[in-house]
Amino acid sequence: MPAYIVALIDIKDPVKYKGYGDGWDFKSFTEDYGGELLMINARAWYDSPEYHDVRKIRWASSTTSMTLHPGFDVDAALAARASGE
Repeated sequence: MPAYIVALIDIKDPVKYKGYGDGWDFKSFTEDYGGELLMINARAWYDSPEYHDVRKIRWASSTTSMTLHPGFDVDAALAARASGE
């Protein structure tokens, strides 16, 4: 099932925070964990070695409120509807 991470980020140090996006390709990194632009395996992404050092930059330069929400698999719902389930 898809899941969505929603993050509200209040950047306290824009210069330091710039390093959060430098040095890693968010799109391909996300795809490594089963997502497109949004994560499916959020815990694996968050705990991954690739994100380990990057998240320290976010922690040091911003205040973040992050939540995980279950998603809705539109393709599966449409297939079930078409088959009469």
